[in-house]
Amino acid sequence: MEPVLDNPFSESEMIATLKEFAKKVLSEGRRQFAACLNKHPAMLIDSYIIEIPVDNPIQSNDIQENKIELLMWLKSQLKNTKIEIRPRVVAENELKETAYTPAEKFSKMAEKNPDLNQLRQQFDLELDF
Repeated sequence: MEPVLDNPFSESEMIATLKEFAKKVLSEGRRQFAACLNKHPAMLIDSYIIEIPVDNPIQSNDIQENKIELLMWLKSQLKNTKIEIRPRVVAENELKETAYTPAEKFSKMAEKNPDLNQLRQQFDLELDF
């Protein structure tokens, strides 16, 4: 029987540990699993319950299939054997819209910084849309 460790940890420590795990998984060639760990920030629900938001049920199943490996990593790195992980499919209204085309990317940047449109007009720049 393994010893019970109950080391408290912060949400930022947990997120950093998850990012390390995602890098490890990516280096092993498991891109999709790494992507579902990195897309949305995980949340610390209780002092030891970690909620991992995912886009769809397939990613949720991917988390479940790799749960033992992920839990072992988190428990050893954070020194807490009480950790639980729960994947949660993100509701459509919570999903961030991803920009794919140059036009979408420019529009997203212009939403954050309206001066970009002014600069584009001022310098008479045409973007290849």
